[in-house]
Amino acid sequence: MRFLPVFLSAGAQPVILVGSGPQAVAKLHLLRAAGVKVRRFSPQVDEQPPQLCGEGARDAAVAFGEPGADDIKQAFAVVSAAGREIDERIAARAHH
Repeated sequence: MRFLPVFLSAGAQPVILVGSGPQAVAKLHLLRAAGVKVRRFSPQVDEQPPQLCGEGARDAAVAFGEPGADDIKQAFAVVSAAGREIDERIAARAHH
């Protein structure tokens, strides 16, 4: 495992969440339960809204595709649960 779970106190900036599968929805629920403002990016443009947002997460902003460098700069943190290839690409983008 190259990345470790960390515990942070999020402020006014959003946390970017990348992914649309069950792992991303689970992370979305955890972030929302902690009161974090979430900006969601789904690589799957054919996802149905309930799968994208998950129950109880209506206020999470959703965009299709991957976050760009400007999106990442505006975020407090980035959480990616989109599969190894996309996760590695997002991690590399976040490090620049």
